Amino acid sequence: MINKSKTFLNNNTIFKYILLFGILAILGHSYILYRYFKDGIIFTGPNDGIEQMLPIQMYLYEHWTHGTFFYSTDLGLGGDMFMDLSYYFSTNILFIINVIFVWLGSFIFHFNTNHMLFWAQNAIVISIVKSFLIMSFNYEFYLFVC
Repeated sequence: MINKSKTFLNNNTIFKYILLFGILAILGHSYILYRYFKDGIIFTGPNDGIEQMLPIQMYLYEHWTHGTFFYSTDLGLGGDMFMDLSYYFSTNILFIINVIFVWLGSFIFHFNTNHMLFWAQNAIVISIVKSFLIMSFNYEFYLFVC
């Protein structure tokens, strides 16, 4: 079983699967992308959870990039960012990796991370990346099991 997994990683077909999973991830988000480019609506529209999630992402990014990782008086006297916001993003490994890439990208590409539109567009990209990763890991798991 492990040999199948190693063969997959060493084979040239890995690029075909990366391309296939990338195309499928984008196709899976085609309706979301269509509504975003046509109507400016991200995911389900205004007044939903996205209006709560985007400010929290921006808030955590601003504090983490300035070295405030665990405590902020903005959240009150016992303002523990890690515990209070852990339900949302502070314990999400993909969000932490995303923050690192956005922080590095802000030096190279001069991202305007102070605007909510950046975080909305970032949410679409991260959703596509998550879909790609899910398909890739599921396929690798299938090769491992069979």
